[in-house]
Amino acid sequence: MRWMISSMLAIGLTSGLGLNLTSQEPAHLQQIFTDLQSSATSDNAAAQLRKEAESDTETRRYVAAHLPSLIKDSGPGSVWLNEVRLAGDLKISEAVPVLIDQVMRANTQGGFVTLTRALNLDNDPPGKALAQIGEPAIVVVGHLLESSDRSVRFRACYILAKIGSANAKGMLRNHLDKENDRGIRHFTQNVLDAASQGSEQR
Repeated sequence: MRWMISSMLAIGLTSGLGLNLTSQEPAHLQQIFTDLQSSATSDNAAAQLRKEAESDTETRRYVAAHLPSLIKDSGPGSVWLNEVRLAGDLKISEAVPVLIDQVMRANTQGGFVTLTRALNLDNDPPGKALAQIGEPAIVVVGHLLESSDRSVRFRACYILAKIGSANAKGMLRNHLDKENDRGIRHFTQNVLDAASQGSEQR
């Protein structure tokens, strides 16, 4: 009887925790993710994951499940940069929340920034990744427009402008009258005017 009760409890606990004791994550993907976290092997690991995930749904699912936590735990550097770029290149929508957090933490590469680089988000890896992810990121990026931090609002405008879809432009249009910063208003209006002119020329 005691054995039966113990067995039932074990089954119940396993079920309650959502564990699947018969499934194992692919060993080679675990190794690639280990390599991704080392500066010596991160570049090659990122390239391998990028290639495999483009054609293999299992690899993509694995990346989507594990990459966001890596981005969250990594500090700025080559490893972090590879992880963030991987999220954008593969359009991992599961990474949107952690990328938003990175934007709010002002994680940019710094250095000299031209207008072209700023518009392309070349100095803003998390922002560029969000722009690459596109539609699944729009609503959450839109929330950044409510930030009291001018730089965060500006970055949100850059991201939405880079996405460039009807929904992204609608988000910018709705925010325009609420924005009290002259620079952000000017940029947003220019983006919307350019989009309008492009539509008229088609």
